[in-house]
Amino acid sequence: DCVEAYFDRARPGCGQSVGADWQRRVDAMVPKVTKALSDIRKVMANAGYEDNDYRLVLQTYAAPVAPDVVNGLQDLSGCPFRTEDLRWVKDTAVPTMTAGLRKAAKDAGANFLDLSEAGVGHEACSSNDPNNEWFRRLAVQWSDLRSQDRANHALQESFHPNSAGYAQVGRCFGTYMRIPAVFTEAKCVPGPDGNLTAVLLGRG
Repeated sequence: DCVEAYFDRARPGCGQSVGADWQRRVDAMVPKVTKALSDIRKVMANAGYEDNDYRLVLQTYAAPVAPDVVNGLQDLSGCPFRTEDLRWVKDTAVPTMTAGLRKAAKDAGANFLDLSEAGVGHEACSSNDPNNEWFRRLAVQWSDLRSQDRANHALQESFHPNSAGYAQVGRCFGTYMRIPAVFTEAKCVPGPDGNLTAVLLGRG
């Protein structure tokens, strides 16, 4: 919706069209995520595991884009979004989803790892050098557009973490797992060396 709004200036931006219904969508998502986490607990219990035999961690999503897109990249070459929609994604959409997922984790008794600010400074189109970014820019699988069954998937690899992004998330997850299990919440933020690390938010 955000990409389509960039090309059709007659329609409202996704911050308005999707944003008007975003909180309701997140609220509807929470019990589904809670149930999924509870189902994992049941499967583990049926396999003979006690709750304290493992840590169930729910990770959130990082904002893949931000308003400060490099000049010349706010188009099909990288990030075709309206500036107000980029601001909505970063300031409203991701924080709202993070709050919903935090509630789901709490309701299910799972640990919570907040990635909402994990990509700050490394979002798609934040640098002239894509090697400094942790998220893919617009990526179109042109062959998918030839098939009606695949057309909706043509852009699906856009704005997801790239290999560097996944490495950073994995690094942060690793630092969190080395922290005693009594600390049930943490947030991934850049450390002094620029790499992601887990900062504690709360304990059970």
